[in-house]
Amino acid sequence: MAAQANKILRLFYDLVAVRSDTCTPMERDIERFIYDWFVALSYFQKNPHLVGCEPVADDPLDRVVVWALVLGKGAKTLVLVNHHDAVLPTDYGSLVSYAFDPPALAEQMRKIELPDDLQRDLESGDWIFGRGTADMKAGAAIQMALTAEFSEKTDFDGNLLFLSVPGEEYMSIGMLNSVALMEKLQQDHDLDYQLLIDSETHQRGEDRSGVIYEGSAGKLLALVYVRGKTAHVGNVFAGFNPLLLLSEIILQTELNTDFCDVVEHEVAPPPTWMFMGDRQTQYESSVPSAAVGCLSVISQHSQPSRIASQLIRLIDTACQNVTRKIEQQQAVYNSKGITTEQVAAWDVQIRYFAEIFESAAKQFGQAFRDDYHNTRQAIGRRIDENRESIHTGSYALIEKVLSYIPDLSPTVVLAFLPPYYPNAANWNYPNLPEAVASLSEAIDSLSREKWGQRYKKLNCYMQISDMSFASFHEKGDAVSTIGPNMPFWDKYYGSVFTQERTLSMPVINIGSWGKDLHKFGERVYRPDLEERTYAIMKHAVQHVLEAK
Repeated sequence: MAAQANKILRLFYDLVAVRSDTCTPMERDIERFIYDWFVALSYFQKNPHLVGCEPVADDPLDRVVVWALVLGKGAKTLVLVNHHDAVLPTDYGSLVSYAFDPPALAEQMRKIELPDDLQRDLESGDWIFGRGTADMKAGAAIQMALTAEFSEKTDFDGNLLFLSVPGEEYMSIGMLNSVALMEKLQQDHDLDYQLLIDSETHQRGEDRSGVIYEGSAGKLLALVYVRGKTAHVGNVFAGFNPLLLLSEIILQTELNTDFCDVVEHEVAPPPTWMFMGDRQTQYESSVPSAAVGCLSVISQHSQPSRIASQLIRLIDTACQNVTRKIEQQQAVYNSKGITTEQVAAWDVQIRYFAEIFESAAKQFGQAFRDDYHNTRQAIGRRIDENRESIHTGSYALIEKVLSYIPDLSPTVVLAFLPPYYPNAANWNYPNLPEAVASLSEAIDSLSREKWGQRYKKLNCYMQISDMSFASFHEKGDAVSTIGPNMPFWDKYYGSVFTQERTLSMPVINIGSWGKDLHKFGERVYRPDLEERTYAIMKHAVQHVLEAK
């Protein structure tokens, strides 16, 4: 076991040392490292057709999914998934040059004042610090080592497919491109996918129990665009301030627990706003013409159509509250002086993006469609070249459509932004194989026996993961609800959701204990990395593949 622990640790340090900032050409460096590492193994020298690099479609960075398939006996197959990109290390400040060298980083951290929890973990020696250590090169190292061990077996039940994907930190672009690859390998090698194992780190509560997740939360990012009516600030009642309405929409939805899905004792977090602002490009002495905001909604089982309907109802409530407030305040304003201005009676339109698009297309036909297409193509190129974000590009496309709508009354447009993550959970499988259904219990039993460490099962990993794209139970609802209302749907999701899919498998996350992901104190628990998680994952693979 000591030899295996040393092997994992060396591989882990090598992976961390290869900087792989997400959405940069640096991702290609670690892809080459992982591919070369597998190609050097004896099994893949004898079977070069079972290892490869699958290009990410239409990717300006030319990233790839690195895959390796170890074939044993029979069709039963487990999929091991990890992501090799890591968030940027800007949070390390003056220590950024040490962020990819854990021993050197630890030495530098000992020279500075740290929060108590970081100081304790640093002094304990039980934690390894650095960018990508927890998220998720620990998981990648363990999966690579496990795949290598199975490649040395001359006779074992089942098959093991390893996938290392890029761009997880940016819309899971790599996993989206793995769907077709998994289906192709399934057909070429007659694979029967039993389970997908992800290896994101987990967090522990006060009882210090390890956590196994048998699902991953869904995420829907709603874009709310409010068009008002501009007016000089000296005559505000002649206009309609979109910031007022957007603020009321935020009050109706922020932390609204009506959106919180509950499964057994697990509660999804309430929605929260990621951004809000007006669309002014410079200072003007006038009410803004438009405001926009983005709301993140996490779900365990709610379908997109249900979430969208909830949002529309709350937007309608907000509109009523705001128009009533304006009427009341203008009446009071009039009573304070000699003004005889008529009290405004605003009628705010609430529309899905698809509705305004179809309205413009109906009135202006091909001329509108061509203009929209050309605008979208130009914005798409700027996005690919990192000269514009998907968010601002989506705002611009909504404004392009609204410019064709003759009705200039205040309007709220509900649209959706990438990323979109479907719910993925094992409760979607009523006839789950016994070996999969009992896996969390088997892991807990093993861990208690070997290390006196409890593991508990949770139904949903709430922090979003690549597991979302292992099955497509809500495919139809996503296509009908999100597709027409996401301006860049076909750029990222169209081919995945609209094509006929054969892929569907249960999921589980088995990972080491980690802390402070995406932060300066990012770290992974050394005993898990070196021994425990590897042993647990190996046990899980054997438990499923060897089941009769």
